[in-house]
Amino acid sequence: MTDQLYTTSRVKSHARCPRLHHLQYDLGIQTESSAAAAFGTAGHTALEDWYESIAMGDPEGALASALVTVETSPLDAFDRAKLRVLVRGYDARWFDEIAENYEILGVESQFRYDLGGHVIGGKLDVLVRRLADRAIFVIEHKFTGSAIGDGEAYWERLAIDTQCSIYLDGASVLTGESVAGVIYDVIGKPGQKPYKATPVEKQTFTKGKGCKLCGGKPGEKGTGRMRAPNATLTFTDAPCSVCRGTGWQEAPRLHADQRATDETPEEFEARITEIVAEAPDDIFKRAVIVRLDDELPAVRRDLLERIETIEHERKVAGPESLRARNPDQCFAYGSVCPFFAACSGKADIADPIRFPRRGAHPELAVIP
Repeated sequence: MTDQLYTTSRVKSHARCPRLHHLQYDLGIQTESSAAAAFGTAGHTALEDWYESIAMGDPEGALASALVTVETSPLDAFDRAKLRVLVRGYDARWFDEIAENYEILGVESQFRYDLGGHVIGGKLDVLVRRLADRAIFVIEHKFTGSAIGDGEAYWERLAIDTQCSIYLDGASVLTGESVAGVIYDVIGKPGQKPYKATPVEKQTFTKGKGCKLCGGKPGEKGTGRMRAPNATLTFTDAPCSVCRGTGWQEAPRLHADQRATDETPEEFEARITEIVAEAPDDIFKRAVIVRLDDELPAVRRDLLERIETIEHERKVAGPESLRARNPDQCFAYGSVCPFFAACSGKADIADPIRFPRRGAHPELAVIP
């Protein structure tokens, strides 16, 4: 058996780009997470606490515990606001389903097993047993900005997804029982951004309506003073009783599609709450992914072939030699690869500040 550990993340890294895999897993270089990855990590941690509370016999405290975790996350104020909305929505959508129908066997359970002389490892978000028939399932959380409607490619690809197959095998090793499937638990991340104030030079205002009682008219402010009795154009020193001294029946204001100030995190949270509340079933979706007995050998073979390719590259090129680049993936998933500067010659991969070597599997650091 080799001393190399293979996880879903590692296999996907090599499939994306051999050099990306080499830098992350052969050299152990771990860069800062992207904003999307940081949001997903914070969401996973919050849901971990949600499930832990239920598993520990405190279901009433599950939501509060998860929200505390959101508040202590490194996300900015607006991402925290968005995540709070999603956590509250998750609790409303799935609490009864989980609390009434499942026993939680484990949260963030780590596993290892042998496959063809190679060590396969990983971590399960949640491991549960369905009370009705005692069937075991893995619950896998995903936060995504991708389209997750019925029939979307997001779901179709799961038919041969390596991660689901690894998790089924890993859960079987942990429990000593066959596993019925993976409950793929997807949370759609609303794409709305905080509103910004309209630049001053682009602001436009309505004409307004001046108070007629004190001499105003459309687009023109009144005096704001009371008319003298029986006088047409004479005004007293008293404030107008209609406009209260403003001179306006309806003051000029920014047009409806413009803003005088930036949206606050509180305003943003209220707006996202309305969006999620309007269509919760479009935000919180689940599908049960199963592998039939005749499907698993093919998926395991795919996994072994990928591992053997990695092992062959290491043997031929050596542990330090850079692997081939895949330029088609430098800007995939809406962001730039964290190693692009090094691959394009604009940075030195040996720079320990920019590219620190922290180990290949930080998410599994507790496994000896």
